[in-house]
Amino acid sequence: MQDIGAHSKQSYAKEGPSVENEHWKRVWWYLIGLDRMQCAILGRPCATKEEDFNAEYPLEVDDDCWENANPQLAFQQPPDKPSTVAAFNLWLQLTDFVASTMHSFVSWLSSGLLRHNGPASGLSAEEVLNRLNENLTEWAEKVPPHLRWSSEIEDVVLANQSATLYTTYNLVVILMQRAFLPSSVAVLSSPPLTARAVSVNAAKAIVRILVVVHKRSLSNIPLLLSGAEVAAAVLCVDWWIIRAREADRATRDGKLAPGATQTIKSHMQDVQSLLAALRWAAPRWETAQERL
Repeated sequence: MQDIGAHSKQSYAKEGPSVENEHWKRVWWYLIGLDRMQCAILGRPCATKEEDFNAEYPLEVDDDCWENANPQLAFQQPPDKPSTVAAFNLWLQLTDFVASTMHSFVSWLSSGLLRHNGPASGLSAEEVLNRLNENLTEWAEKVPPHLRWSSEIEDVVLANQSATLYTTYNLVVILMQRAFLPSSVAVLSSPPLTARAVSVNAAKAIVRILVVVHKRSLSNIPLLLSGAEVAAAVLCVDWWIIRAREADRATRDGKLAPGATQTIKSHMQDVQSLLAALRWAAPRWETAQERL
């Protein structure tokens, strides 16, 4: 891709918008997004770093608006018709957070360096997290109304796009909190209960979205698989923590506290919903069967 200049905005600036240029930008950015998401799953730094490319995002113009008999109207999106490419660019922005989080936290956490040196930026771990949270909040605020998540979105394409965006959003939230969860490798100063609560809330948000994806038979199954796996893991770990904590202060009859019982029940209901979604996807997706 670099050999043909797909990574450089200078390659596209020579000619201006063209069908070929937009195809190359979409291919390039899809590979970047895929690299980031896969590296997050594997816990590895991204293969392509931000300083290695400066290609601009694809134009938010639908394919049927690319060409026009009047050259001045080519690549012009009608103002009353939201572009379907907008969701792709918003998703790419979420993968920026994935790359930043992987660079700042995850690789250092896995090596044990975060405990001693902090993130590579030189800021404290909490300062980096606060900046990422601020930027993530700004991202959420600029999502256009037609892409904000609702189970009632009628248009199937927009429903799929919204489900993809907000599932990814919550996966990013969990990834950002990962370094602040208690572990034997690193104990950070941020209160672990806060990170745990944020992660559980994000996991439950993923469950609510994927239940709708299942019920409406929406089409982004790969994200359903990843989201279900991460959300189930977070909920099961929280279930284990609650059980272990309550075991130390169980009442004489061995019963858990009412609040803990209700939380565990809610977690297990959510996990069952995720398993149902995986069973639905399993006949056509072998990887869904592997997760069951």
